[in-house]
Amino acid sequence: MTAAVEVDARERLRIIRNSKSVALVGVSANPIRSSNFVASYLIRTDFVTYPVNPMYDEVLGMRCHPSLADLPESLNCASCHDPHG
Repeated sequence: MTAAVEVDARERLRIIRNSKSVALVGVSANPIRSSNFVASYLIRTDFVTYPVNPMYDEVLGMRCHPSLADLPESLNCASCHDPHG
């Protein structure tokens, strides 16, 4: 796994625009959680969306992966969610 690198806002936007898939790390099946809102939005876009949370088998009808290492492809974009925030 590679280390996180600090990038400016323009570089972050370029990464997002060039991404085809996104991992939702810490996504919740609870509809009042912000991570669930983000997931419900992303599944309506062209992104291939991978929920990642070892506590769930499925979120919003999508298979939930226990870790990033379990995803079927490498990613260059992830949205990380705090389970307590």
